[in-house]
Amino acid sequence: MKCKTTMLLGAAVAASLAGAATAAPLLALNANVVNYYAPADTGLGTALPVPPKVLGSYGVPGFYQVDFSVHASQLDAGTSFGLIDWKYALQNLTTNASFPNWQADVRQVDSNGATKGGLVSLWDTNELLGTPPNADVVTSVTVGSALGAGDPRLYVGQPAANQGAVNPATDRLEDPTYTGSIYLNYTGGNGTASFTGVAFAIRNNTTNQFTNLGPSGVTVPGAITFGTVPEPTSLAFLAVGGLFGARRRKA
Repeated sequence: MKCKTTMLLGAAVAASLAGAATAAPLLALNANVVNYYAPADTGLGTALPVPPKVLGSYGVPGFYQVDFSVHASQLDAGTSFGLIDWKYALQNLTTNASFPNWQADVRQVDSNGATKGGLVSLWDTNELLGTPPNADVVTSVTVGSALGAGDPRLYVGQPAANQGAVNPATDRLEDPTYTGSIYLNYTGGNGTASFTGVAFAIRNNTTNQFTNLGPSGVTVPGAITFGTVPEPTSLAFLAVGGLFGARRRKA
């Protein structure tokens, strides 16, 4: 059951590609604080309304579920979302011990429509690298050959209007497209979860080659802050000109 989005921290960054024939690609990585759990609810069994922020920061101890999603638009014909590599750093925060660190979206999609078989993972790579509290997450869509027009992997982060060939009842993707979650554990004091988009690439649908946006990607920092006296950190979140069974959501 989908949970209500209580807060969206989002920003979009347009990055141009050398020789691009159309408008610059627009890629965005979004962070949504979607659920709150009481400090004693270590198993994340009962989602509660997210406490309101005071002076721009959350001040109630407990677990905060942050969902991440990616948007991709204004891409050249024959290209699609390829890869995002982003980092998060936690200061005076940890993640839930039962669901630690990065909880990846592991859903599967039907890659060949009405033809029998064809069930594949939406994400080729969706994993945590590095060691928290300074962590590195890579999310990518990459396959060894050209995709058919009805393959949902072509449409990561794109609006429904672009997904005409995808079965709307079973495999049409949401925009922005969910990638995974972290469950922040706030116990008091001042804390910060900082996010940095490091690199983003788009994918050539025929050759499966990636084209990076800029020489080393586009870096856009953002943060979610906790505490009664907020740190002087911007609450605008990141978007990158680069990457970004069933997802775990609590009702």
